Amino acid sequence: CRDIQEFFRRRAAISEEYARSLTRLIQKTGSPDDIKCGGKSMMKGWGSVLNLAHVEAQIHYNISNNIIQNMCQPILALMKDMENNRRKLVMSSMKLTSDFKDSIDLLQKARTRYNQKAKEVETVKEQLSTNMEKYGNDSSWTVNVKKRLTKTEEERVQAEEEYRKQVDATNAHVDSYMSDSAPALLNEWEIFEITRLHFIKSNLSN
Repeated sequence: CRDIQEFFRRRAAISEEYARSLTRLIQKTGSPDDIKCGGKSMMKGWGSVLNLAHVEAQIHYNISNNIIQNMCQPILALMKDMENNRRKLVMSSMKLTSDFKDSIDLLQKARTRYNQKAKEVETVKEQLSTNMEKYGNDSSWTVNVKKRLTKTEEERVQAEEEYRKQVDATNAHVDSYMSDSAPALLNEWEIFEITRLHFIKSNLSN
């Protein structure tokens, strides 16, 4: 659109400059009465030439005004409107991508935390088994490890529950993204392009 608008702007400027130059030429030349050579027929013929030049100048003024009003201004308005729409679509696309990435990141974090807690449980279980062999079941060392094992298992259960919830949330987000959000956004982009091309074709054909 920008190249087309610039073309018509320059085309209008050329017609306007031609009209102004022709008008200045007519003004400098003077009226038929100022012609010193020839008789009445010569003056009459020269008057016709000047009148035709006036008409030609006015035609080019009209061409310039029509191009500005019917081509440049509508295209410029379209460019502003399309740029605003494009920015909105870009922001929507960025947000949609960011939300999708955030959902995947949350899932990865939940899985990482669950795996860490599961490993901690196994580590504490090994410690408990070692302490029971060394110090017996009722020693203070063993009792402390048992308490830590209980706490760690509770944390693992909580992490597992959070992981399951995040799996469900991410699956729901992905389903919505694939079936609703992404297709809707692509459709908006398609409408954006169709509108832009339709405007250009309709103005060029007119």
